[in-house]
Amino acid sequence: MDSTDLAVKAKADTTVVLQLEKRLQSLENKLHMNSEMLQKLEKEEADRHSLNCKVEEVVAMLSDKCDEWKDSITNEIVMEKIQSKLNADDIEKGQEKRRNSVIIFGLHESGSPEAEVRVADVDKMQEVMKGIEIKHECEIRKVVRLGKRAETADDKPRPLNVTFGSEKTNLMS
Repeated sequence: MDSTDLAVKAKADTTVVLQLEKRLQSLENKLHMNSEMLQKLEKEEADRHSLNCKVEEVVAMLSDKCDEWKDSITNEIVMEKIQSKLNADDIEKGQEKRRNSVIIFGLHESGSPEAEVRVADVDKMQEVMKGIEIKHECEIRKVVRLGKRAETADDKPRPLNVTFGSEKTNLMS
């Protein structure tokens, strides 16, 4: 009986040991699976972190580009406004010059090749102004013939551009 008792105890211990070994194996398997899942989670976290870093780099780069584009667009707008203002000023200056000028047609032109003789246009202009009885003093600043010089004496005289000192002395006033 003792031997049977020992055999039963031995068998009972073997069954318990086998059950414990199975449980231990199951726990090891679960631990291994958890370890693999933990590694996957760590890898995913690392990938997510890397992706976030790349996104932040792209956002920073786009932000810099956005600032450059804003500056560029601002500079273009400012330059366009400056150019527009300059053009308006040029137009105004041109209009101011034209306000002080008249063009006279048909005033006889000297055919002389000598410049001193041709300068007589100012004197002729003074005579015309006396002839039309201008009531106020006219300061003639510049008298210029427009166009190419006539080759023969029979050609029409070139128009004469007369610039006065102010708009008030313009003949049309």
